[in-house]
Amino acid sequence: MKKILTALLLFAFIAVMGQEKMVVRITNPTADDLSKFLKENYDIASFKPREYIDLVVTEELHQQLESAGYSMSVIQTEKELKENLKSGTDLTGYRSYSDLLSELQAIEPANPGICKLYDIGDSRGKRIYSSGIR
Repeated sequence: MKKILTALLLFAFIAVMGQEKMVVRITNPTADDLSKFLKENYDIASFKPREYIDLVVTEELHQQLESAGYSMSVIQTEKELKENLKSGTDLTGYRSYSDLLSELQAIEPANPGICKLYDIGDSRGKRIYSSGIR
């Protein structure tokens, strides 16, 4: 009996973990919405009071939220996220490492009293930039 229960739990875990996740945006969330999502340990990716809340959900949870009356849009799927993380892929709307570096290097001499750049390690962007993949 114990082996059967363990196997069932393992299969349930694999089924849940195997579901592709997505980021969904609920616009104009109320304070009650936020409290509910916090209380029920939802994976909150982003929140801007009275504007939106982004949740990381499975397809099953997405359907449950829609059934509960939430109107939402899919911001990004797990497949899209993985595609964007491939080396050399720029994310629309974000600065590239080289753009950001140039911008910061221009700010430093223009504001020496309040700005000093330090190299504190190798970020993913820096490694890609240094490797020549652009």
